[in-house]
Amino acid sequence: NVQTKVMWAFIIPSVIIALDQILKFLANKNLLPTVGDFFETISCNTGIAFGVQLPSFIFLLLWVISITAILYLLKFEKGNIGLLFVLGGAVSNIIDRIFHGCVIDYISFLNIPTFNLADTAICLGIGWFVLNSFFQKDTTN
Repeated sequence: NVQTKVMWAFIIPSVIIALDQILKFLANKNLLPTVGDFFETISCNTGIAFGVQLPSFIFLLLWVISITAILYLLKFEKGNIGLLFVLGGAVSNIIDRIFHGCVIDYISFLNIPTFNLADTAICLGIGWFVLNSFFQKDTTN
């Protein structure tokens, strides 16, 4: 039913945003427990993925294109929860850029660059979207 889909389209990104923002707040206050190397490094990433630096206007352009593409795809891919994960993660990281001038990263382990829950949601969402597109039934016939 359409009402249920709209409800989930609001709830999923909202939960991702809320959880990530709570963890970022706790990280900034040094209130996350360190388990091995797991919350040991907290960083303020002014770049994009893996700290790659871009001029502000290019970043803004990429952000507008990305959010527009996600919203456009959601119109046609209503059953794809992966896009909602991407949307939630993207909005949470954008909130950081607006209020902190950078993205707060707080998860560290192995030799992977420090990241956050929003980054994880984006990666899982993209994976979910791609896998779903391979297994989606063709309804054009």
